[in-house]
Amino acid sequence: MIDLNTAPHRIYITADLAADDLIQPVGFKDIGNVAPYRMGDHKELLIDTEAAMANWLEAPLMCEPDEVTLVTPLKGLPHVQAIIKENNQERILTTSLLEAHRIASYYLFGYKQKGSVIPTEFGKELQAKLQGKAAYPGYFQELVKAIFQVDPNSLVHGVFFPHLQGVKNRIPRTLSVRVRGINPEAVSLGGVKLERVTASGGDAKKGASQVPYFRKLFAVERVEFRAAIDVHQIRQFGFGEGTQAVGLSEPQKTLILALCLWKIRKFLTLPYRPRTACDLMPNEQLSANWSDFPSLEDLEKQLPKLIKEAYQDVPEDQRVATVLLSSGALEDAKTASTSEAQTQKDEDAENAED
Repeated sequence: MIDLNTAPHRIYITADLAADDLIQPVGFKDIGNVAPYRMGDHKELLIDTEAAMANWLEAPLMCEPDEVTLVTPLKGLPHVQAIIKENNQERILTTSLLEAHRIASYYLFGYKQKGSVIPTEFGKELQAKLQGKAAYPGYFQELVKAIFQVDPNSLVHGVFFPHLQGVKNRIPRTLSVRVRGINPEAVSLGGVKLERVTASGGDAKKGASQVPYFRKLFAVERVEFRAAIDVHQIRQFGFGEGTQAVGLSEPQKTLILALCLWKIRKFLTLPYRPRTACDLMPNEQLSANWSDFPSLEDLEKQLPKLIKEAYQDVPEDQRVATVLLSSGALEDAKTASTSEAQTQKDEDAENAED
């Protein structure tokens, strides 16, 4: 495993992804597909953002098809589950490894309702651990430690608690990944949606009549996967020794680094298809610096040992926290989530007009 004390402040890992056809870049509902941009002596095209790639990198943690069981190398890794009771039976609704906001999810931590914060029992416990500590040195490390105890994955991809008022409530991403196309060339395509019953008439807005459509895809010279691990931030997750220790210990920080490396290694063994017209596969020709890091096999041998050492004081059967949601609380959380999404959309529109 890489020595955190001698590693550079940033570890950059790149790999080429094989594209067999034209590529559809990342797009957004209100603005459409992104446009190519110039970087130095070449052009680039954004294929997937850091936020989207975080979701892709989290997927390999869970066994298919149930999506709630950890893969064998990560067995015993703490996380949080939301449980819903239906017809006198409990089932897992979601987990911090599936939610976009991780442990800050409305279904796990809590939500806002009419201006007031409605925390879950899990949210109350986390707030209690941090209460009154914001003004003291080492608060950031206390926040990191509290998160690490329940979901270290949130430290890998970052987490934001909008409900923790008056305190530092954000952990930036430790692992950031972006996928981009190099030297893109636009290719204009089109077609017609056929209407065989009312081809000569009808309301096109309702789907009738012949409807022509236009698409713009891109041919790229190559597709690059680029990952950055913030080793400096991992170091800041804890300092000191013995009774003077604050935050994470050295073995715990090493686990965070190992999770970052495993996610990258694992992702580059799997097919990657973020959208219909964007089917990518790992290329055998990886970057030269890739050989400097542990192999997937080595990481999967080391991870169970690192997890055991990092959580040696917590029995394995007590590492999964649960949040029991009533049907009413579930509906309130859904409403709050929808309301926030609309508010964010309105704010984005206002910013675009400025």
